[in-house]
Amino acid sequence: MPEFTINVKNNISSLDDIDGELRALKLAICLLATRIPSEQAAVVLEGLKGTNNNYCIELSEVIDKFIKSMDSISSQSVLSFGKNQ
Repeated sequence: MPEFTINVKNNISSLDDIDGELRALKLAICLLATRIPSEQAAVVLEGLKGTNNNYCIELSEVIDKFIKSMDSISSQSVLSFGKNQ
């Protein structure tokens, strides 16, 4: 298997920097979650909730809302695309 190396540099010298980094990570996780089948996403969400960790539970709720909003946008796009035909 080929080796993959990535260097990531962060500026976390203030609380605003840390907040920005966490927001970016949460957004990346949400975007990735939209790419997995809904059955597997449900398992991941339940796993996060099952940790009984408030941060994991909150992240699962954010991911769930994000997936639902993306599904809604996708279905609206398909519907509006169909109407233009």
